Amino acid sequence: MRLHRLEITAFGPFAGHEVIDFEPLNEAGLFLLNGVTGAGKTSVLDALCFALYGTVPGGRAARALRSHHAEPTAAPEVQLEFTAAGRRFLLTRSPYWEAPSTRAASGTAVRQPKALLQERGTDGGWEAKATRLDDVGELVKEVVGLSKEQFTQVILLPQGEFAEFLRASSADREAVLKRLFGTASYERVQEELVARSRTARAAAESAAAESARIVRDAERELGTVRSLDPGGEAAAAEAPEESPGDEPDAGAAGAGALGVREGGAGEGGAAAAVAAVLARARDAEERGRALHAALDARLHEVERRAADFQEQLRLWRRLAELRREETELAAGRSEAEERRKALDRHRAAVPLRVVLDARRRAQDGLDRARELRARALADVAADGLLRTAPAALLPGHEDAAAAALAGEDRPAPGLRAAADQALAGVRAVRRREAELAGLADAVERLTEEEAAMVRQAAELDARAARQDAERTALERTGAELGPRAAAAPDLRRRADEAARVLEASRELAAAGARHDHELARYEEAERERRSVAQHAEQLQQRRFEEAAGLLAAELEDGVPCPVCGSAEHPAPADTGGAGTVTEDALRAALARRDTTAEAAETARRALGTARDAVTRLRAAGAADDPAAAQDAARAAAAEAEGAESAARQLGQAQAGLERLRAERDRTARALHDADVARSTATATLEQTRTQHDALAAELAEHARGFAGLPGKEAAAAHLVATLARLGEAHDALARAEETDRDAAAQLRTALQDSSFADEADLAGALLEPGTAQEQQRHVEEFEGRALRVAAQLAAAELTGVLEQEAAGATAPDPGALDRARTELSDLHAQRDASTGRLAGLTAARERLARLAEEAGTADAATARASAAAATLRELAETANGTSSDNALRMTLNSFVLAAQLEEVAAAAAVRLERMTGGRYRIVHSDAKDGGRKSGLGLQVEDAWTNARRGTESLSGGETFMASLALALGLADVVQAQAGGVEIDTLFVDEGFGSLDEETLEEVLDTIDGLRERGRVIGLVSHVQEMKARIPHQILVRRSPRGSTLAVTSAGSAV
Repeated sequence: MRLHRLEITAFGPFAGHEVIDFEPLNEAGLFLLNGVTGAGKTSVLDALCFALYGTVPGGRAARALRSHHAEPTAAPEVQLEFTAAGRRFLLTRSPYWEAPSTRAASGTAVRQPKALLQERGTDGGWEAKATRLDDVGELVKEVVGLSKEQFTQVILLPQGEFAEFLRASSADREAVLKRLFGTASYERVQEELVARSRTARAAAESAAAESARIVRDAERELGTVRSLDPGGEAAAAEAPEESPGDEPDAGAAGAGALGVREGGAGEGGAAAAVAAVLARARDAEERGRALHAALDARLHEVERRAADFQEQLRLWRRLAELRREETELAAGRSEAEERRKALDRHRAAVPLRVVLDARRRAQDGLDRARELRARALADVAADGLLRTAPAALLPGHEDAAAAALAGEDRPAPGLRAAADQALAGVRAVRRREAELAGLADAVERLTEEEAAMVRQAAELDARAARQDAERTALERTGAELGPRAAAAPDLRRRADEAARVLEASRELAAAGARHDHELARYEEAERERRSVAQHAEQLQQRRFEEAAGLLAAELEDGVPCPVCGSAEHPAPADTGGAGTVTEDALRAALARRDTTAEAAETARRALGTARDAVTRLRAAGAADDPAAAQDAARAAAAEAEGAESAARQLGQAQAGLERLRAERDRTARALHDADVARSTATATLEQTRTQHDALAAELAEHARGFAGLPGKEAAAAHLVATLARLGEAHDALARAEETDRDAAAQLRTALQDSSFADEADLAGALLEPGTAQEQQRHVEEFEGRALRVAAQLAAAELTGVLEQEAAGATAPDPGALDRARTELSDLHAQRDASTGRLAGLTAARERLARLAEEAGTADAATARASAAAATLRELAETANGTSSDNALRMTLNSFVLAAQLEEVAAAAAVRLERMTGGRYRIVHSDAKDGGRKSGLGLQVEDAWTNARRGTESLSGGETFMASLALALGLADVVQAQAGGVEIDTLFVDEGFGSLDEETLEEVLDTIDGLRERGRVIGLVSHVQEMKARIPHQILVRRSPRGSTLAVTSAGSAV
């Protein structure tokens, strides 16, 4: 796997957005991760691990990864671009964090972890491969080929920890190896084996306790069996005398023959002990069944004898009851005959009941008709209205009405028709009352409408006056605002010009200051240029002057002069003894002259730019006094705003004037319409009043002589109803008299053909329905009772008793039955006790049978649990190094660490041998360290002396190389275990500060040799010498606002 780019945002100590471009570092092959302690070097590796696996080494909580230095709204994120398995990926992750929220009650909203894995496609773009956390994790592990634990072991070589291991005592090495190899799972296996051993031992003890419990339960059941066994003394005392064959078996009474001992199951186990008790329970149950059967037989015999005696006693008592009923029947026979005769007369009269009832109903109807006619005539006589109403309502029918109302004649049909016609006429007149009420309502409504129209006209007149006054005011306002509004555009242009002048004046002040500054700079630069140029010219002049002396100084006798070619040098020039101007000094002076000339030219151009700015601003009207320009701008703006406000008000006044003119026209039209409507309403009101008055006079004439038309209508209706009532009463009386005559004739005809003398005789023979039924019931009961007594006396069950009675025998003694019942009660008690004992024995036998099954299961469980406990105890002792079979006294964790260390040491030996030119090799040693458990040691094999010695004998540089070899060996082993995964970027941690300069040089040469097959090595250190030796660096700087990152090359940021 090769790293290309890492971006870190609000993560760990990094508050902002930091970027590491690994491409220049990959090209260099060796770089330094540099920073003071606590700056965040390890956090860079944490960011790498988090990007790939979503967690960081060391078990830090995923909720504490966001930088505390970052802004509250900054989202934490790590983005890594890398190549693995020949494919290029871009992986982006965000940890859990809490963002500010104005909606949440807590003030924050939780942001859950997110991940996005993209792969570069053939077109160069990024294609999303996974977005779910688990999918991203699986794909990363697939393409990288390493778990998080393996990655953290390989990406950061723990040279520092191996150096600590090399220096540590044997007692401390195991803790170091645990950190290096992460063998906590094997320690958990040791602990789990111990825990399981304890659990298995507890299970074995629990199984044994269960067996003991079963035996104790069986012993309790044995006590129950002994107390219920019929062979015991208590049961023998309760046994009936009639069962001599149920004597207890004295030979089976002892419990010692069962072989059950207190406190355990004996040598045969719980199953054998329970089986012995179960056999005893079965024997006791058989004896209980035999005793119960004997008691049942005796009980059945006594019950049979008692039942026979009770039946005889019942029959004698039944015979006595029948004899008593015979006597009662003989005494009531004459009364039954009288009831039968009355029923016969009633049955003969029943066919004539219809005729008799018809005669009685006719008489009742005649009485009611007479009473109804009398009440009607009495009501008429008491009603004063009926004495005066006919003359007013029935002109021409006064005599007929008087005769009818006096009851002399039936009201004639013509009289009733005249009354109906009079009522209809009154009602027709009354219907016109509604018309009168409508006319009155119309008059009232029209009056109100006329008043409303008058008010409306007054309101319209007032509105017209207001509109005229408002129009006059608006016309006056328009005349006043017109001149000011017309000047608004010119005033606004002046205000804008004043604002531009103000802005230019402000810029002029700044431009003037810049001009003065640039002028000072230019003057200074020019002075410097002239001084440096003068110095350079002086040096150049001196150089020219010293040229002859320099040539003379180089002349040698007999050697031709380089100028004239002569081999003789009679008068060589002299330099004068002053200091000579060298070529380097001259070049430096000339270079400085050029530099100052460029600086002066630059200052001149800047001064020209500043001067142009001042000229431009003055041309734009800028004033030297910005305050005066500001006052002028404010005054111009105020004038423009006042004129524009007047223009707006003028527009509003003109619009209001147009609106008022339209409203005034509408008001004038409304006034005209109101006048026309009022005239029409006044005419309609007068016409309606005339109609109302005429109709009112007509109706008053119709009501004369009565309390208004309602009184006249009531009188007419009362007269019609009275005539109808009198007519109906007269007709009803005539019909009742006819019905009574017909019913009397039918009754006389029916009596002539019957046995009854007259109507009274017939009525006396008839019984009420309830009485007839009661008489019939008495007769039927008497006859039925007589037949029943005779039949029961002839029944077969009484034949024997009747024969005994005829022979002079008497009823048996009831006391004998009581004695039999007492005996039965005793036998029932004995049988119930026997039933209880038998049920108890059966239940005990069933419980013992279940205990026997449980005992077999418990014995098997105890055997299995004991075997498992022994096995797990041996495993736990072996894994924890306490077993006698563990010759090396090594724990499982130590054994695994030793195996891992042995494999790492083998790989490290190859590395160290190469680093030391074949002198040293690292070998693993599992020899015991004194009296302690087997050691987890390493030794160094020295080819120069052909001897092995302890790693503590190595020098500082040798220790560093040995620990680095171990770290590289660990990386080789982990990569091999992961299937040969290639990691192209490795980090080597601290450990350089203790090296001297010569050793450090050797170590760096060694590390430089690690850059094989394009591998990139990153050294993690804050040692000053490393900064000077390694040009390519990742700088981690810390500050109160958080740490920052920078990639540098030869001291310059990349």
